[in-house]
Amino acid sequence: MLIIDDILLFPYRGLKFIFNQILDHLDQEYNSVDAVKKELSELQLRFEMDEISEEEYDQAEAVLLVRLKEIRERGKTDEDQDEDDEDDDEENEDDDDE
Repeated sequence: MLIIDDILLFPYRGLKFIFNQILDHLDQEYNSVDAVKKELSELQLRFEMDEISEEEYDQAEAVLLVRLKEIRERGKTDEDQDEDDEDDDEENEDDDDE
């Protein structure tokens, strides 16, 4: 019965894997500091070329700056958690040595 289940569920699992990979890639791209900086410079260029008004520029810039701040804060939080995990691992190794 398990072999039949695996055969029947293979297309579903394959699609799920593909969609998860796409989602991970998009998430990394969206939450990249470099991507937000690029959007900011493109926005400034559009403003300087009079493609958008000052009001539109200010609104879009505010959104991008908030996003950039969130990404940086999330990065610091992730780094803090990684450091905490490393500290915990070192403490566990010290306990094992005793």
